[in-house]
Amino acid sequence: MSDNKGNQSKVSYTLRLIAGGYLLYLAYGLFQEIIAGKVIDQKILIIAATIVFTIVGAVLVVTSIRILWRQYKDNNTNNNTDNDNDKDDSES
Repeated sequence: MSDNKGNQSKVSYTLRLIAGGYLLYLAYGLFQEIIAGKVIDQKILIIAATIVFTIVGAVLVVTSIRILWRQYKDNNTNNNTDNDNDKDDSES
């Protein structure tokens, strides 16, 4: 049962990573339009949206990568410990 929960959390954090990347992509596109001078109306709103997209996207990307990396390391540590226990059992 815990393996299924682990897979669900991996999927959840992977989707958060993708969503964060998309928000950063949107923020970059908005920033390019601001720099090019294409935004005339509601410039303050567009700048605020760019800032919010950048912050939320960066937080999603960084936290998702950290958690996924920690899960990956924990998985490898558990697998190595299990393999060492199997070797000890076979030597007995």
